[in-house]
Amino acid sequence: LTGIYNRCGFDTLAQYKLSVAKRYGHTFGLMYFDLDNLHSINDQLGHETGDQAIIALANALDSELRDSDIAARIGDDEFAALVFIRQSQDLENIAVRIQKKLNLLKQYRDSLPPITTSVGAKCYQADTELDVSTMLSEVDRLMFNIKHQKKLATNTNLSQKH
Repeated sequence: LTGIYNRCGFDTLAQYKLSVAKRYGHTFGLMYFDLDNLHSINDQLGHETGDQAIIALANALDSELRDSDIAARIGDDEFAALVFIRQSQDLENIAVRIQKKLNLLKQYRDSLPPITTSVGAKCYQADTELDVSTMLSEVDRLMFNIKHQKKLATNTNLSQKH
């Protein structure tokens, strides 16, 4: 569906990339993306539109990451990216570029609803002893906290309007 790696492909390639990072002392970042409101998109606009949102995020990841980076769909509406970076600020810049790409894709396709993501990201040093699974769990928790904060902010804004 997406044209990018699945969870199995990500795990395999990430292990290899981590061994390269350790060998050459590269800093890298792990990012965990969750499409906001995919369930609502599927329910209100249909699964074909939901699939288009999934494809749009995969395309944004593919176009904004370098060939040396890895992007994968690791769940229904969840994506991961392992990227080589110089500093942690680079992760925020990547996330912003991906959201801008999603906004641009929306402009070209009126059938798409606004597509936003919640992103958990963390910078790791080459000498980390953590494995890919543990790192994914860490950035998944970060993403979940951000998603939860968004929901709280939305609920607060709705209650203030009444």
